[in-house]
Formats: sequence, C-alpha cells, structure tokens
Amino acid sequence: MKTLLFFLLTLVVGCDNNSAEQSKLNSEIKLLSDRTEGYENQIKEIKVEASDEKAVDSASAGSSKSMAYSANSQEERNETFWKNQYLGVVDFEFHVFRHDGLPAEGSTYTVKRYIKDLGRRLPLYEGLVSPDGVAKVTGLIPDHYDLFINDVPMRKVNVNPGRLNYELTLRISPQAGDIAPDFEMTSLVNNKKNRLSDLRGKVILLNFWASWCGPCQAAMSKYNEIMNRRKEWKDKALILGVSVDMDIETIREHVARRDWHSVAQAWVPGGMKGNAGSSYSLIGIPTLFLINQDGEVAWTGRGGSIDVEEKIDALLTYQ
Repeated sequence: MKTLLFFLLTLVVGCDNNSAEQSKLNSEIKLLSDRTEGYENQIKEIKVEASDEKAVDSASAGSSKSMAYSANSQEERNETFWKNQYLGVVDFEFHVFRHDGLPAEGSTYTVKRYIKDLGRRLPLYEGLVSPDGVAKVTGLIPDHYDLFINDVPMRKVNVNPGRLNYELTLRISPQAGDIAPDFEMTSLVNNKKNRLSDLRGKVILLNFWASWCGPCQAAMSKYNEIMNRRKEWKDKALILGVSVDMDIETIREHVARRDWHSVAQAWVPGGMKGNAGSSYSLIGIPTLFLINQDGEVAWTGRGGSIDVEEKIDALLTYQ
C-alpha cells in the first residue's frame, strides 16, 4: 500500500500544471490513503483476535470440535486479511456476451488472485452480469487478476498503477441449454465435408484439440480407448475430435501415427479464430462440449478428471 502511495505521489510531482488532472489525482490519493489507514487498523484487530483465539485453543486442546472451529475461524481471518490487501481505487467494467452476440445476462463473474501463502486463488469480487451484459468490479489495487465467467477461466487482467478504469469485452462459449452452433468440418479419413448438424440424434462429445497441444494428447488417447471399448454406443453416441491445427495434413499424419481412428476425427480451417472456433468462443484447448440428441449443449468444460463415459451414459439412459 505504501509503495503504491509513493508511486502516485511521484506521478503527481511529474505532472504538468493541469490543475484539473492534478486535483483528480490528489483526490484519488487521499481516498487510497484513508482506505489504507482503515485496512491497517483491521489487520491489527485480526492479529489481536488470532492471538486470543490461540490462547483459547491451548486451553481446550482436547476438544476436536473446538479445534475444528478455531481452524476454520483462522482460515476465514486469513482470507479477510488478504482480501483487505487488494482493496484500492481501480474499477473494472466488463461487457459479457453469449456466443450468439446477446448479453450474457445472469452469468456469474468472479475476479480472483493467486495467494501463495494460501496455496490457491482467492475470490476478491463476484457478481452477476446485468441484463445489458455489464459486469462491474470496484475497489481493487493495481495488480494482475484472473477473471472467471460461470466458473470458467476467461483471461488474465493486468492492471497498471497509472490507469484507474478498465473496460473489456468478452464473449463466452455456449452454455448448457444452448443449441450447439453448427459448422462445417472435413473428415480426416475421406476428406468428405460434413456439418455438425448431420449428427443430430446422437449424443456427441465434441472435443476441440490440436497436434501441438500437450494436454490434448493424453485425453485423445483416453477417448480412443473408450470408443474401442464401448461398442454398444454404435449409432447412439460418439466422440468427435475437431482439430484446430492450421494445416490438415499435419493433424492427419499425427492421428495416423497414433492410430486414433476410433474417435471420429475432423478438421476445421482457421485455427481457434476460424468459423468453428469463433462460434464456440474458444480461448484454449482441449475444450469439450457434450451435446444431446436434440443438438443442445448438456455440459461444457476443459476435461481434466471429468468422467466422460458417465456423462454420455447419463444422456443415453435419459433418452
């Protein structure tokens, strides 16, 4: 906090004689100074409470219930301490749209910061996108943050000390309940052009991936093994790998060398910025979309430890 105040004071000294700008900066500095003093007092109170709590814990060391309560209470105090460290005068305004261009009304947004001492990202601000697609965040310090929309990481936001207001425009991928956007793709097996809508009536796990994507390789190997094993899915469900490689021959050779043909393999031009990638608002791969028999998105995510077999089976059973 003190470092930031020194920076802002230096900024004022270096300004020209524009009184309006200097007056505005002086007001911002005073606001930050008042907040800093308040935060320091809160921190002192937290330390005193933590000290008192430690004494209570020592007196009741034999009670597991008491120890669990104190540990939880201490964790809450730690979170409060760190949240106070990031309170400042910077404001954000995000304009969030769906994949079809409509405002993403009701979507959740969260601004997080990784805290080394906690070993995780700490939510600093959260809310719901307004009916006109606006998400506002107020009162943070200049730093770098992670922005999540509907619990999906969207991008990093780097906030510089010399700038107090930010505006960003974001487009999110299709969500559960949306009709999966249609697109044309080329089969890696026979070069035939098909559309996603041609597969309507089947459960589809749509997997955007590429030969150059490290995490995609283990996932594709797993999906190929699943399709080899689940013969009962024939004509009912399939895993569709859609490559965003810039060149079709690159991915064709990549798949052939590994014999990953149990997965339906296709390619789309333009990479992640092409028609298909833009329609699904891709910001990274692998990205998965589980699509039901009616062409609606049932689930979307980045994969990881998700049991895709269980999800596909659930849709087949429901039908």
